[in-house]
Amino acid sequence: MARGSLWRVAAAAFFVAVPLQGAGCGSILGIDDGQALPDDASLESGDDVGFPESGGESSGSSGGADVVSDRPADTSAQDAADVISHDAPADAGPCTPGTRGCDGSSVAFCLLDDAGTGQWQDITACSGSQPLCLNGNCVACSPGTLGCNDLQPQSCDQSGSWQDLGQACPYMCSAGKCGGVCKPGDKQCADSTDSESCSAAGAWTVTPCTGSICAGAGVCGVCMPNATKCDDTTHTDTCGPDGTWEGPIACGGGETCTSGACTGGACSSGATRCQGNSVQTCVSGQWGSTMACSSQTCVNGSCVGVCAPGQTKCDSSTNSVQTCDSTGNWVDSTNCTATSQTCVQSGGGATCTGACAPGQTDCSNNWLQTCSTQGQWTNATNCTTNAPPQTCTCGSTACSCAGVCAPGQAQCDPGGNNYLQYCDGTGNWQDSFLCQYVCVAGQMACSGVCTPGAIQCNQGMPQQCNGLGQWVACNSPACLMACADAGGCSGGGSPCSSPTGCCPGLGCLDNGSGGGVCGNACGTTCCGAGAPCMGPDECCFPMVCVSGGASIGAPFAGSSSGGGSGGGSGGGSSGGGSGGSSGGPPMDATTGGTCQAAPGGPG
Repeated sequence: MARGSLWRVAAAAFFVAVPLQGAGCGSILGIDDGQALPDDASLESGDDVGFPESGGESSGSSGGADVVSDRPADTSAQDAADVISHDAPADAGPCTPGTRGCDGSSVAFCLLDDAGTGQWQDITACSGSQPLCLNGNCVACSPGTLGCNDLQPQSCDQSGSWQDLGQACPYMCSAGKCGGVCKPGDKQCADSTDSESCSAAGAWTVTPCTGSICAGAGVCGVCMPNATKCDDTTHTDTCGPDGTWEGPIACGGGETCTSGACTGGACSSGATRCQGNSVQTCVSGQWGSTMACSSQTCVNGSCVGVCAPGQTKCDSSTNSVQTCDSTGNWVDSTNCTATSQTCVQSGGGATCTGACAPGQTDCSNNWLQTCSTQGQWTNATNCTTNAPPQTCTCGSTACSCAGVCAPGQAQCDPGGNNYLQYCDGTGNWQDSFLCQYVCVAGQMACSGVCTPGAIQCNQGMPQQCNGLGQWVACNSPACLMACADAGGCSGGGSPCSSPTGCCPGLGCLDNGSGGGVCGNACGTTCCGAGAPCMGPDECCFPMVCVSGGASIGAPFAGSSSGGGSGGGSGGGSSGGGSGGSSGGPPMDATTGGTCQAAPGGPG
């Protein structure tokens, strides 16, 4: 079916369902009122849309659509997040009219077909800087993927947009990660006779300079410095320090060029002159053969100095490449530190190479790195394993392990302020956020559903919040008192006439005014067996305070001892409780006794 036909069906269906008066285009299509059609939903030439030309935008929703917000396909992910969309191809079957989705790399829109069923239709193909479809919108990338923008590592966020990831790479970036030891395409001299170029993988590849030297830009010359040749029978040519021929020089009168030297001319016997880097001597009035200067330079007919033209070496004190000057002496020519490289001697020559200079430091994966003698970074100290763990940080001149923690570590605020702390980039603890209930040290996370120490009643059962922020059963007097009303017993301080009216763990104590009060004479619990006491109301029911085999003090009617003042073995009272061993009334004492089972038997 043509796209225009589908639009007509969609419009016709909603003409029947809703009044046209005051209905906007969004209402007719089943889209939330006030929302425009997607900008990229252009129709083919000649398609008949079939929309009414009259009518304004409605103030309310027309219903029948699940679209929260219909945006152009190139909107940001924040806008796209408002769209209810489905990743489904155009032929995936029924869909909700007005919703957006993805058909591969195309944005799809759900329209009504002739049968009144929602069907997916492609409305635009994603391309260019936004080649992918995500949640019904064209985006730049798939969330979670890694990439590079030149030397800048990037990661794709959940909206499908590229975000810079860390610092730019010094040499090359591939799949979101830094690599290599050089920039692809760069050239340099590996030594005096070898050139090297940086490959696409960021690695140096050596190319020997056959019969020549490597010049400073990494280009092989065509000759060896100070080498000579004959341009013709009367002209010589000398190779310059860059490995190129400097130009023909005419021989003197009567001289001819033989093996790169002018010979045969008249001269004073014993005289000398330079031919390239060789000394030529006059023999019997004629210029004779030459003798090369070994590790020296020919100057004014003599071999002088300590080096030959074109030779190079490293000066370790300055990290510089030195070259031999025209007087046969070493002079600094290139400071390798200026390019963050190391001067390395190889194959009889020297060159600036590597990724760092001697003495430099760097950080990588919380390792403190130092520069090797070959100009490469090597791991020196793992800051994470220091005691205490530290963070590798770099200042203006150097890097070092610093601080009191390592990246990624977390802890609970040791000050007890319930903050979860994370290690910052300087290796120091920073408050991240305040835990609502409890910061669990072992888990290094906020947890729990309650504040430690809190008490609650759960259907009359006492509970207390433990150190992990979880409710657990509680038997402490505080818990029992908190749940007194819910449990149907009396808590501490409540009037009582017998211990059975008090919550477990509480006794009915003499209030000093002829009555009783629920409480604990021994602090957190009532006094147990063997505890010192001065009277029966200090002991847990049904014990009494006993000294010398007799009860101390006369318990009141509701005391925790549960004893009565009547009947002993000889009292004969039928209502008596436990009394003294002699059957008489309990004795008074000033020295006190201990909580024990009531002496004697039933009256």
